[in-house]
Amino acid sequence: QTILGLVADGAGVAIVPQSMRKVQVQGVKFKKLPPGPQIEQVLAWSDANANPCLNNLIDMAGAMAP
Repeated sequence: QTILGLVADGAGVAIVPQSMRKVQVQGVKFKKLPPGPQIEQVLAWSDANANPCLNNLIDMAGAMAP
């Protein structure tokens, strides 16, 4: 929502997920964009990350990868 606040303050424009339309920010208008090219995304983490959920996240991401 911070990005929409910046847009409302006149700091520029932003490309946001369509779900952000649900956020009501005075002075912000939304325009649906045509489908764009898909980009590959990766998961990145620090070797020092000791979060016990990390391995589950990595496994889930791997299972969803094509």
